[in-house]
Amino acid sequence: MRTFHLITHFSLGGAERVAANIAESQTHGMEYHVVEIMRGRTAYTPKFIAELEQAGVRCHRSWMPDVSFHFLFERIAALLFPLRMLYIMLRWRPDVIHTHTETPDLALYVFSRLFPFMLRRVKIVRTIHNTRLWTGLPRTARWVETFFKSLDANIAISDSVRDSYAERFGEVPPIINNGVAEVEQTDYFNTSTPQGVHLSQVHQQNLNTSTFNTQHSTNLNTSTPQHL
Repeated sequence: MRTFHLITHFSLGGAERVAANIAESQTHGMEYHVVEIMRGRTAYTPKFIAELEQAGVRCHRSWMPDVSFHFLFERIAALLFPLRMLYIMLRWRPDVIHTHTETPDLALYVFSRLFPFMLRRVKIVRTIHNTRLWTGLPRTARWVETFFKSLDANIAISDSVRDSYAERFGEVPPIINNGVAEVEQTDYFNTSTPQGVHLSQVHQQNLNTSTFNTQHSTNLNTSTPQHL
């Protein structure tokens, strides 16, 4: 099964990180692609792409530059994306398309309006990452949310996201919490700083300093005042 994850850009971000974690899972029988809507250009971008490619994930760069000082450019990128997406769809024929955040959501909606026949055999999944959606864009919200609800595509990442969506759009999406990789825990009192000093020594020193300061303050407050 070939799954496409649509993200805003190859750059540092919570939704992008979630998409990367899923794509890097290397689930048996799954082929993952990650597609950006706007061309990431931060210092993190090449590291992000290298990480994905090392895990066997194919990355599809955008033609549209990432101009982040105004939301209008994100909307323009979403409107221009369908032409790029058409080529990718014809070349790779995905079985699943999974969108993350508003710009990819809008991009896929526009694509569905221009080329509806391309999505007839494709399963659509949409992760809702935020409690606030489509700020200042009520008409866009109505169009896009109607599209995703009709496909039963919505997934929330938390109780607050689910409740916020249900209150505004009248649907209660299921929750799939973001996965977190296991991290080996280190004993605090056996951990050393880069200078080789054990944190337990630092902690004890802080305790001693705090005790000294407390005692010193107490002595000053209880000492007999001197008369001139």
